[in-house]
Amino acid sequence: MTMAQTHSDVEIQKLMEKDYVEDDRLLVVCFHGQAQNKVIFEHQMSEIINTCQNDIQFVFLEDSNKTGMKHFDWWSIHENDVVEKCLQVYKKLEQFKRVDAILGFSQGASLVEILDRLVAEQNLKKLWNISILASGIPLLVPQLVCSKPLKELSLHFSGKLESERIGSDMLQRYQREYCKSIQHEFGHEIPKDAEFASYFHDALLATYTLVGTMKESMTTVPVQITTEVTRVRIGVIYSNKLTHYQDFCTKLLDSFDQTKYTLSLIFVKVKTPSTFRRFIQDDQKEVNGLIQDLDSIGPVDILLGLPGTSSIFHKVENQIKSKKCSKTWTVDVQFSESSGKSGTYDINDDKSIIKLMDKIKNLNNF
Repeated sequence: MTMAQTHSDVEIQKLMEKDYVEDDRLLVVCFHGQAQNKVIFEHQMSEIINTCQNDIQFVFLEDSNKTGMKHFDWWSIHENDVVEKCLQVYKKLEQFKRVDAILGFSQGASLVEILDRLVAEQNLKKLWNISILASGIPLLVPQLVCSKPLKELSLHFSGKLESERIGSDMLQRYQREYCKSIQHEFGHEIPKDAEFASYFHDALLATYTLVGTMKESMTTVPVQITTEVTRVRIGVIYSNKLTHYQDFCTKLLDSFDQTKYTLSLIFVKVKTPSTFRRFIQDDQKEVNGLIQDLDSIGPVDILLGLPGTSSIFHKVENQIKSKKCSKTWTVDVQFSESSGKSGTYDINDDKSIIKLMDKIKNLNNF
């Protein structure tokens, strides 16, 4: 089989030039997975490229965050600037004259979801019409609310041989009526399978026919909903890596009836990890910094402390008792890694989420 022609760096540059004469094919910009590069991803997509070459052209991008010999990540697990990295990709997309769809595999799918979230939450211009997410796992990003399912046309792919959560958790981040979900017979990969490639081709073209209808529905005035929806703001204090508690936060968001409640999680990071804080003789600067961060996010209904934040949280409470600062939350809840710790909820116990739900529902103003 001969490899269908994709775009070299020079050809990509042409796509960004104002005087470029477009052809009629859809343009899909593709993002590779973790520790990959655009050449590897192009090879993984070879069957799809060949099947779609008459109707769809693919452009492959890669990041400069090198993890090994010519292998790249869009961000590393140690970085706190995921949003900044994604905004750099957004600026790259702005240079294209037209983008019909963006496609990401694995970490690249997380990138696609964050780009969609940035458009929804930070009032950025939507540069693409369809989002394609293959074998993605959503991230919890402190700078983003991530509480409402996205109203975006999207295609979701995952493999039957993957973990059940891969793909399915990402699907929950999008409104179901605008999604198409497809499960192939393989694992964590883009199948080099002619039947799957044909299905991909047909699914993308069929979804593209909905673009005009989707834009029209988003510009019309929505129907007034008569059921009252309770909005709940939850401030989340964390010190260790937020990814450790991704399951907990996802369960918390999923546990509420979205027709009755809208949950917003606002993340506030304690700068010094709990394992090092005991070596600091005077952590008043850390306490003052947390108080300022809590003031900056505004009033919240629940202030939730993840494991590792109890000691500094108690110091903030002491500041409030001595009237050195004001309280900006209604109820506070502290979580720990074990059930035996007095006055805390066990983050590994699903019953703790039920207790938290009861606290929220019993608040006086609800």
